[in-house]
Amino acid sequence: MAVNFRSLLLKSRLSWQPPVIHRAKHVGLGRIRYGWDLIGWREPEILPSFEQRVGEQTHQDPEVNRFINIGFSSGKSRRELRQAEKEQAAILKDVRKDPALEKAARHHKLNIPLNDVRKQWESQGELSQISGAAMHYGIFRDLYGAAYFVPQFPLRVSFPSTADYETPVYRGNLISPSDALTAPTITFPSADDSLWTLLMTNLDGHLQDTDAEYVHWFIGNIPGGDVIKGETIVDYLQPIPLRGTGFHRYCFVLYHQSKRMDFSDFKPNSKSLRSRTFRTPEFYRGFQDELTPASMAFFLAEWDDSVTKCFHKTLGN
Repeated sequence: MAVNFRSLLLKSRLSWQPPVIHRAKHVGLGRIRYGWDLIGWREPEILPSFEQRVGEQTHQDPEVNRFINIGFSSGKSRRELRQAEKEQAAILKDVRKDPALEKAARHHKLNIPLNDVRKQWESQGELSQISGAAMHYGIFRDLYGAAYFVPQFPLRVSFPSTADYETPVYRGNLISPSDALTAPTITFPSADDSLWTLLMTNLDGHLQDTDAEYVHWFIGNIPGGDVIKGETIVDYLQPIPLRGTGFHRYCFVLYHQSKRMDFSDFKPNSKSLRSRTFRTPEFYRGFQDELTPASMAFFLAEWDDSVTKCFHKTLGN
């Protein structure tokens, strides 16, 4: 029987239908050059940039996450502060143009009254630098979340190292634990009839909970700025940054009390570190109507041999 291949070929052409191609959206191919891809023509598509994708993932509502001042008001508006900065910049500009000062400095005959300079800096620039440094080191973020305060006066903290020398605490300076074995000296301006609370916490050293702190010193109901006469809630504990954990932030915060308060619930029931667990947000939330942060100071510390001795002799008993 003869086969008509011509008729079979014609039938196959008539019955043939092109296969259905389901076009899937390409992910990760980047921009399409000239609108062509492996399948054929497609409309050009502009993918979001890296900054746009990160912005979408990390977007925060400015009304919800805006910083709130929980301290005392500075007493000056933003316009007044900007005006003071402009006046200071104008004074510096005029001083730089003074040929007499330039000549005296070149001949090493320019005498600068450092005490007057320090007093002026303490009254104008020190407090803003304290707040700026605390913001830079994340102190406010880890203490209060989306809140901050402007220090009203400098908090002077110094550790007694030797008979003739003390180790001061500034704004994030490095102090070894061996130089902070005993409680520091605290001084600040205060009215005689005022009451204060002083807290020293470690923001980076908790061994079990990253959101918690260790309280190293807690003194409440301090009368008139005399820390020695205050009520000791938690005894002083030297800095104990563990080996290999880098620098730890130790922060002193001074609160103004509106009345005499009872802090007996915060007294530790043992000498273990667990009993020193502290959470500043919860503490402030419970006493926000009676306590107002007024000043602060903080330093950094890294492990040394005194930390090991403290764990064996002080915390090991």
